Amino acid sequence: MSRRCKINYIPVFQALKDLLPQSAVRGFVADFESGVWQALKEVFPGMMINGCLFHFTQAVFRHVQFLGLQPAYRQQDCIFKYVRKLMALPFLPADHIRPAFRRLKDLQTDPLQRLVTYVEDTWIKSTVWPVESWTVFSQPTRTNNDVEGWHRRINKKSSEEKKPFYLLLPKLKEEAELLPNQLKMVSECKLTRQQRSTSKFLQAKYFQLWDQYRDGDLTASQLVRMCGTATVTVNVIDVNNHPPKFDSPVYTRTLSENVDADIVTTVKATDLDYSPENRNISYLIESAWRQNFTIDTENGVIKVRGHLDREVLNDRGLISFAVMATDQGNPPLTGTTTVTVTVTDKNDNCPYYDDEDKEVTYVFEEYAKPQKFHDFMAKDDDKTQANRNCNYNFGALKDLDLKVATVMDSQKNVLHAYLSAHVPLRIQGKVKQVNYLKFHPYNSANNCTGKLKPAIQEVRIIIQDVNDYSPKFNSSKYLFTVEEDAYQTNHSVHAFDEDATVEYNTVHYGIINGNSHGNFHIDKLNGDILLVKKLDYETEQNYTLMVTATDGKPFNNTGNILTSTVTVEITVNDINDNPPVFDKGR
Repeated sequence: MSRRCKINYIPVFQALKDLLPQSAVRGFVADFESGVWQALKEVFPGMMINGCLFHFTQAVFRHVQFLGLQPAYRQQDCIFKYVRKLMALPFLPADHIRPAFRRLKDLQTDPLQRLVTYVEDTWIKSTVWPVESWTVFSQPTRTNNDVEGWHRRINKKSSEEKKPFYLLLPKLKEEAELLPNQLKMVSECKLTRQQRSTSKFLQAKYFQLWDQYRDGDLTASQLVRMCGTATVTVNVIDVNNHPPKFDSPVYTRTLSENVDADIVTTVKATDLDYSPENRNISYLIESAWRQNFTIDTENGVIKVRGHLDREVLNDRGLISFAVMATDQGNPPLTGTTTVTVTVTDKNDNCPYYDDEDKEVTYVFEEYAKPQKFHDFMAKDDDKTQANRNCNYNFGALKDLDLKVATVMDSQKNVLHAYLSAHVPLRIQGKVKQVNYLKFHPYNSANNCTGKLKPAIQEVRIIIQDVNDYSPKFNSSKYLFTVEEDAYQTNHSVHAFDEDATVEYNTVHYGIINGNSHGNFHIDKLNGDILLVKKLDYETEQNYTLMVTATDGKPFNNTGNILTSTVTVEITVNDINDNPPVFDKGR
């Protein structure tokens, strides 16, 4: 119908009246068009007319869209429930609607103020559509969706078959010819209204709630809430048949790692659908990269979340992720584009050694030959070779009587260390110290953005002593005197060994000759010569002992030992220890 006004509707309703017996018409459910209502009142005077619940809720929801509240309606539960209660006001008796609305109005928040004003001005205070005309309390038929379903069936069939208008006319004529028989069957209750199981369940649920309300078991607020969450359905007239389309199939950007909240790019998609819900777009990044990037769901601005780490990426430093643009249609449609980010390496990692490599020990004997003994090879996690290359410095040389030559292999980032060919490993002095060679590698770019802490590898070089010195007595010959009948002597021998380590400079003493009667004993550690038994001048006046000094091992033990010997001459002094004795023969 090109013009929806009273004068055009009257002939239609008059034809309907002629086809139906007067007793078959009990009332009308119509959408909120003033021309329809005026024509019905003129053709069917005194007949009850009720507004369609579906069109009421649709009108409220369209105003939700008009005010830009649709995202909040979908995402915020409190706004969703409040709007649903407004849509469910028709489930109350007419005289209960205004008090219930006033209670809802008292609970309104700022975002909903304009919507509440619209409901109040258009429906609550309206003289065109008073509350008595759109209450559906205890009414089994609340919408004119049966007619809407017939329209949809015809439209769907014609669009699927893609028939031109001149071929569609016979189909409409067939439907028109069936109308008298259908109306007769309806009036004779021979053509029943079929309902789906879901609709039957809801119908029973509503009447159960209305019975509880009449009995006082439910308040008006409870009835509105329960009916609102169960019944309000919005029909989207626009067909959502256009997915969002991005301006570009690929967006590219180059960023340095560790950038903070930098804008990567802005993606933009458009949707050719007409209605706001079908063309409004929200953006989303694929889940795998949401910890690294954020996107503004409304304007498509992509930013870095946290820091990008070049070291965890592939060799090319590429990040590629999908961005989806989804409309608000039912079902929603989605368009996809690809964002590619090239992350450049930054010198943000300092060199380091693994724990097991932080201390290394080498043992060399004295006079060791020149040789390569160690490779200094610090690790660096930066991706590019320029940021991985390290310089190596000697940090400290402690008591090191040797020379170390180094050769750098830049390709492998390795520093080779050699014992010098010119300086023998010879320890000066009497005590050999533990020696250290410390290397402090640092990044060659010298601008490590991390907390600069040189990596230290401590190379411990222990020079192993060789037993190359024999003990030396401090005298070439020892001459001692001992009183006969003495209990002990005060004499000792002493030898010194110039080897540096205790293993080879510890001297042990022993008597190897001249002590056949076992009169003497020598302390093997300090060289004290001791009497085992008293000496008797009258028996023997002189003793010659051969004493040995041995290094490295206890005396008479086998092994790599060096020995020196010395002569010790002991003279026994006579004392007056014998009385005169008479010769019996005289």
